[in-house]
Amino acid sequence: MKRGPLESTPDEGTGTPPKKPRTGDLSGIKSQGNIDRIAEAKARVAALALKNKAKLVVGTKENSINSGGTASDPGENNGTNSSQTSRNGNHGIGQQASKSTASSAAELMAKIRQRRAQLEAATQSSGPKSASPAQSSHSTPDNNKSGSRASATALKRGPGLSTPLHPILLEASSVSTTVNESKPNLYLAKEDPQPSVNDLNEPEANPYFDSLVATKTSFDSRRKRGLAFNPHGKYIRRAEEERHQLQLDALKKKIEQAKTKASNSGLLDADIVAGERAFKPSPPPLVEWWDEPLVINPDDGYSEVDERQEEHFLSPEVITQYIQHPIPIVAPWEKSLPKQVRLHLTKRETKRMRKNDRAERHKEAQDRIRLGLDPAPPPKIKPSNVMSVFANEAIRDPTLMELRAKTEVAQRKEKHEQDNQSRKLTSEQQYEKWIAKSEREKSKGIYCAAFRIDKLSDGRHKFLVNYNAKHLLLNGMTIFNPKFCLVIVEGGFLNIKKFSKLLLGRIKWTEHAPPRANDPPLSPEDIPDLSSNRCVLVWHGQIKSSRFQKWTLNDAETEQDAKDILSRHNCEHFWVEARVL
Repeated sequence: MKRGPLESTPDEGTGTPPKKPRTGDLSGIKSQGNIDRIAEAKARVAALALKNKAKLVVGTKENSINSGGTASDPGENNGTNSSQTSRNGNHGIGQQASKSTASSAAELMAKIRQRRAQLEAATQSSGPKSASPAQSSHSTPDNNKSGSRASATALKRGPGLSTPLHPILLEASSVSTTVNESKPNLYLAKEDPQPSVNDLNEPEANPYFDSLVATKTSFDSRRKRGLAFNPHGKYIRRAEEERHQLQLDALKKKIEQAKTKASNSGLLDADIVAGERAFKPSPPPLVEWWDEPLVINPDDGYSEVDERQEEHFLSPEVITQYIQHPIPIVAPWEKSLPKQVRLHLTKRETKRMRKNDRAERHKEAQDRIRLGLDPAPPPKIKPSNVMSVFANEAIRDPTLMELRAKTEVAQRKEKHEQDNQSRKLTSEQQYEKWIAKSEREKSKGIYCAAFRIDKLSDGRHKFLVNYNAKHLLLNGMTIFNPKFCLVIVEGGFLNIKKFSKLLLGRIKWTEHAPPRANDPPLSPEDIPDLSSNRCVLVWHGQIKSSRFQKWTLNDAETEQDAKDILSRHNCEHFWVEARVL
């Protein structure tokens, strides 16, 4: 008999327990209905297998008998005898088949009983009190009957029609049901609990435990606790109670302070002693204290207000003296900001901008005249538009209209010249403007230039050098020496550039100044020779700081005197370089 895929039986004759179910085997956790249906199906399969086997045996015997009779006796008598013999043989074969079927069923039942006994013995051996192998190998008939009755009862409880089964199928189903019921589920079996740390702290469980040195372990704080949900409004009620208690404590403290204060002053209010809290509030005053300076009579309320006092209190001069404006301090990072580069425009762009500005001003003036803010200007009369402006009057007296036009033209010209003269700067203002411009140039950088002049004896040349150096606000000095003269100047870039053009290009160093009327006549020996006179640039460039504070003229008879004068300003190297040229 074939076994199902979910059926595991012990080895015959050995009594070994069944093998453990494979991973994913759910036979141990099936419901009772599923077990009954599986057992019924297995019983039906076993009955059909026995029936097919009996039919196969009967058919084989008949074929063998028919083939033997035909070959042994070909005659009629022989055929009659053979037919009779075949009928007798068939009857005997049927009896034999029935006997063999009965014997096979009996053997099957015996095997089933034997296997059921083995399973019961294996189940009892897996429990706490297992039976001996001799007892587990044999089972009593009473147990078999009880098992069959239990399986029959289980089959009746299952789904389907209430049709009784054949006893053989009933016994087979009881065996399969017993097998499935007796099979333990190893995955659901609970292991023996391990002793906890608290159990080991007991002297009976741990002989090495000393209660004198015992400490509380961290496992005590890790005990599993169930979820305990707080009821709704628990903490709200607790907060309200605490808040109410704080109010009561504050009130008690306030009453105690009032009692202490009253006892110290010698007066004790009856309401405070009685502990009453409902006092009648005092009415508000007729005039608030901050309004009393503005009211003439505070007892009458706000009926009479002093307006002069009100103006005094509302004037901003009262609070002006309390306003303080801090001195603005330039931030350090603002010093390093790049200066805004001036936008240089071409002549065409400058004319266009002036034209647009003039048109905008004219439009604004016309708008003010239309709105009535300014009076309309008189008509601008010229000899060319007299007839268009004064049509009828020009026809009656054209000479008068022409004279009027010329008079207005002269008045407009005079007014224009007066406006220009009023806008013109005075000499002092021009000088201040020039100084401001020179200082701006100096702030961009200080430049220095040194010149060598072979002969600086002519009065005109001396005047030009001295006057232009002062006019251009240059600092430095001029050293007169019999060999040559040295001129050193410091200032802004533009002023140094103008002074250099003057000395190197404009002044004619080889020409004498013309004699003046008041000058005495000079002999030819007294007139110096300037034919080879020249002016050479020794050095020009930007310096870190200024070395001279003003413009001076110095005489040096020798070279050492010149070096001593220059060494005071740390410029003696200019003399050495000029001497080489």
